[in-house]
Amino acid sequence: MKLKIIKSFKFEGTKLIDKSFKYSPAAAKNMIAHGENEIVFFTSEIEDTGCGLVWIKEDTFRYISSPEAKDERDIWKEPVILSCNEGVMLLCPATKKLWMLTDINAEWKEIEVEDWPVNAIPMKIAVYGENGKFPIVCRCGNLLEATNSFAILNVDFASKKAQWLADAACVYANESIRQKHLDALERADGKFDKVDFNYQPPMIGSIMEKEGKIYGFLEGNIINPAGMGVIGYYWFLEISKTGIFIEKIWGRDNLSRLKGKHGVRGKISGDRKWLIISPIFKTDEWKGKQKLIKIEDNEVIDFTMPRGCSSYRLIDIWGNHAFICDENEGLAICNLES
Repeated sequence: MKLKIIKSFKFEGTKLIDKSFKYSPAAAKNMIAHGENEIVFFTSEIEDTGCGLVWIKEDTFRYISSPEAKDERDIWKEPVILSCNEGVMLLCPATKKLWMLTDINAEWKEIEVEDWPVNAIPMKIAVYGENGKFPIVCRCGNLLEATNSFAILNVDFASKKAQWLADAACVYANESIRQKHLDALERADGKFDKVDFNYQPPMIGSIMEKEGKIYGFLEGNIINPAGMGVIGYYWFLEISKTGIFIEKIWGRDNLSRLKGKHGVRGKISGDRKWLIISPIFKTDEWKGKQKLIKIEDNEVIDFTMPRGCSSYRLIDIWGNHAFICDENEGLAICNLES
């Protein structure tokens, strides 16, 4: 497969991606394709504006300041982009508020949120939702870049109200491990870092709900890439609403037994048809080159970047269009060609 540029942008003074994807499971994932010619970023580095959205649609783009006041912001509780047919929303953990834009020219409207998850903080991994349901990757405990749990946010657009359906759940291989971990949390009065059961929950790199089922991409249980040389596994799988493995779909176990360093990041595309795989190291069998996994049949597909774009990385797909970025000021929309 080849990527052919049909449109390119240069955002001087604006860094579209705050941190390289290599450094944590949540890094470089707070953007999402919203249509074939449309993508939305959240960035904290917009010249003269501070932080907010960069919304690109066809030939136009708009800088939209964050609805949070400067003194309300928290760098460890960054807003999360939620995309849906009704528009784009911004979930703000620092203020526990949800804001909505119905289109690129709209102004922020608040949606009331009830019953925030106990001891869990939503993480900056953008997600698409259907029928008002959004699976949100969360952090439990004190590891600031951890993506070790998820919770479901239900939005009623008619009443302009939203509600968390349950507290955040970690991911578990089976019910026995889950129950032991929950019992340990109860003994520790809900303090995630004080449990007496030795369990390191998997890091969730991306998540989606489709036709009532939840799918996630797990990136081992290590955050710091310096330790990624001993990552144990990566898996795209179906999980239950309580976090139990239902079916492993694509991935690999026992990476620590292989020669060299191994580890990948994974991102589900905005149209939820692709899994974009980005190796952290250049010592694996892919030599650091990105791959595409077609979610429909798990086919692994090689692709070629446009000429002159060796510093760019594939960040999202919608339909027949791919979005590539140099993780700085450069962005291009490409055709996917066989």
